[in-house]
Amino acid sequence: MSWYETIKLHLGVLIFCLLLFLTATMAGIVRPSLRVLQQRNSHLPQLTWVRSIAGLVGILNLTFIVGLPLYLWRWGAWKLVDGVGPVAVG
Repeated sequence: MSWYETIKLHLGVLIFCLLLFLTATMAGIVRPSLRVLQQRNSHLPQLTWVRSIAGLVGILNLTFIVGLPLYLWRWGAWKLVDGVGPVAVG
């Protein structure tokens, strides 16, 4: 088994990505919300939209990381072996 096929590597990458996406979500969504509640102005107003986009992308990535295993668990990964999943067929 090669080094890139080990479970340690995949879990390490997964944890790293989760932390990265959570950090982006905190910087983009939670931090500006706290600033509004505390009624403080942003130090760098030109970067607020960048943080918002980073937060939205982080949320989308977290949704995918959580949603894909739930989808595969609910419908069964073995059904995808035979062809297109039941949701895609409609």
